[in-house]
Amino acid sequence: MSRVLVVNADDFALTPGVSHGILKAHQTGIVTSSTVLINLPGAQAALREVRSAAPGLAFGVHLNLTHGPPVLAPHDVGSLVRPDGLFWGKQAYLEQDLQPDPEQVLAEWSAQIDRFLSTGHCLDHLDSHHHIAAFRTCLVEVYLRLAQKHNCGVRPFLPADLPGEELRALLPVGRVQHLQSVAQPRVQRTAPHVPDHFYASFFAAGATAEQLLALLAKLPDGVSEIMCHPGLVDEGLLTSSGYAQERARELAALTSPEVRAAVEAGDIRLAGYREAWTE
Repeated sequence: MSRVLVVNADDFALTPGVSHGILKAHQTGIVTSSTVLINLPGAQAALREVRSAAPGLAFGVHLNLTHGPPVLAPHDVGSLVRPDGLFWGKQAYLEQDLQPDPEQVLAEWSAQIDRFLSTGHCLDHLDSHHHIAAFRTCLVEVYLRLAQKHNCGVRPFLPADLPGEELRALLPVGRVQHLQSVAQPRVQRTAPHVPDHFYASFFAAGATAEQLLALLAKLPDGVSEIMCHPGLVDEGLLTSSGYAQERARELAALTSPEVRAAVEAGDIRLAGYREAWTE
């Protein structure tokens, strides 16, 4: 079997610097696809601009319930937003017994996808900001329902390169059990396309060219995805994200000549999701 690699850059449109960094990581590096926070201001304009600059960069939707405002009116998705009309943050889902209304989630995520499609881009795949789709069974179901509707792939929930003890250090025990027993099996069983292997260790302290080279060296046959978060650091990023300077380090690694050479030497085919399952 051949080795096919999707290198997906999350968070397009988080800030202009992040969007420009993702574009650079595609044009001079190994990034093949990106997922956009389409609910954020400027996202549609940024997507329209990038079509001519990078026609080969695939785009999907970074389904969002944890950052910024909803696409729909806040009063129509009351279970998803705080009193100020913005989405609940990730920690609220981890630490509180939030119960989002599944129909409101379906309506909001459908609106996010529709807004994305209005820019003229083809929907490459779906994943979710902060992996929120895995946090509740009802979110998993909506995630898969939308993937089936649009006949597109989805990102797996369980990374191949983070052992159970590392996941338990990041998430409450109940969330890890849910990932292992409910979320991931449903994705593998139901989604139109799911990578055979998903890698998440190219992040934070692991966001180095050495780590990328190590992943490429042992990349198995089949379709794999490496998640990444490149970006150029701007003022908006420094004020809105706890993951800022690390994005510049990711960009440097993703555009490293050694990394590109390793892809070519390993006969690894770079692709977006829709390309990954076609010869």
